[in-house]
Amino acid sequence: MIVDTQQTNTLRVRWSQNSPTTPSPPRKERPKEDHDHAVERKWNMRSIQIFLFWAFAKSKLRYYLGLYTFMVTVFLHYSAGGVGTLVTDFNPELQFHHLRRPKPAAVSVQSTLIQSQMQTIQPSTNANIVTYTIPDAAKHELEHEFHQLVWHDKDSVQSTIAFIEQAKRILQEQLIQGDVELQRILNDLVTESAETEAVIFENLPMDRMIPATPTDGSIRLHKPTFVAEAILTAMGELAGTHVVGYKAEKQYSNPWVHEGFPRPKGPSSALTAASQVDLHQDMSYQGVIPDLLGLVCLREGQDTQVETTLVSVEKLVQVMPANVVSVLRQPRFRIEAAGWVDTNEVDITKTRSVLDGKSLHLPVHWENMVGADAEATEAISALRKYLSELHASGLHLTDGVMVIFNNQKVIHGRTPYVNLKFDGTDRVVLRSYFVKHLDGEAKETRML
Repeated sequence: MIVDTQQTNTLRVRWSQNSPTTPSPPRKERPKEDHDHAVERKWNMRSIQIFLFWAFAKSKLRYYLGLYTFMVTVFLHYSAGGVGTLVTDFNPELQFHHLRRPKPAAVSVQSTLIQSQMQTIQPSTNANIVTYTIPDAAKHELEHEFHQLVWHDKDSVQSTIAFIEQAKRILQEQLIQGDVELQRILNDLVTESAETEAVIFENLPMDRMIPATPTDGSIRLHKPTFVAEAILTAMGELAGTHVVGYKAEKQYSNPWVHEGFPRPKGPSSALTAASQVDLHQDMSYQGVIPDLLGLVCLREGQDTQVETTLVSVEKLVQVMPANVVSVLRQPRFRIEAAGWVDTNEVDITKTRSVLDGKSLHLPVHWENMVGADAEATEAISALRKYLSELHASGLHLTDGVMVIFNNQKVIHGRTPYVNLKFDGTDRVVLRSYFVKHLDGEAKETRML
């Protein structure tokens, strides 16, 4: 600490007044080395302040008591004039050893590798999802007009096409033509190069009355109005596709809009099974696979944990071993149909690739994917093992929520129901398939 000259003179005068008979001692000039020591002590004190600030900021709560004790010590030394000695002898490594974290004990190379693998973050394979919320005003208008629609014969293709065309006109006028963002979202959904792989639609117009789910094994809900059917089919078709049905599928309530709810008895499909549904591509065994798949929730039900999982095939391929991907791209596999499918309507003997571009032809039951040789069978085993270890995020569907995803770019599944009641209050969803291009007879019948 630099001693102020004026302060020194004042002290000297007071000392002289208290001792009038004693002559004032002559003032001695401070040696240059003492001055240098004072400057050094000043800068050392500043170093202590900087260090204390750093230690205080970096330390956790359990170290604060040690810092407080040290600062009190500095203050006492300063008051007693011993700061110079304290600073001169200060050694950060010795004085602050109790503030430092203990160094971790040495570990073996094997242990380090295991720890490194455990801390590795698995790349996300979740689908690229966009969320669109329908404005309240448009919702009310759509709900009013959709309630006026009549679907005269749900089993007739002519009646079905007429119903869908009316729904498209209403949706176009009330919502889409005035919403450029929604037009872009729908276009991206079917564009090969676009990043969007799925769209969640919220705040949908809904039917005012949803009947109780059948408890006798029936596959039809017998809903008196068709609001959910209108929004599902119209939104999918206005993305540039066509609603289609499949002749081989015999368990659906309707060829073009499928009512899905858990069944207590009777045959079931992936849409109605209570157990877990593994990741798959719908209609993977077919020659023409749906480009889009839409699900709309009419009633959430009692089971609030059931989720639909969506996995991006492109992201999945990026994290899979290259040699497995290479084999899956070769036509060395057969995709067999599920038990509820009429095999007379489909050729399941054809050899094909499992991976085609961004499309993974993965059946609902993985054992229906058969390799034509040993290497192909090994590739299937590797794929199944990798899929079983995925932790994909799930989407829980609630009333008035719809998801439409690209069935060529995304594989999907469902977690098991855990709280089914079978009392008429269980979950109800509707599903439709859409394809971009229809030729010949299929264009007239909407059946493949």
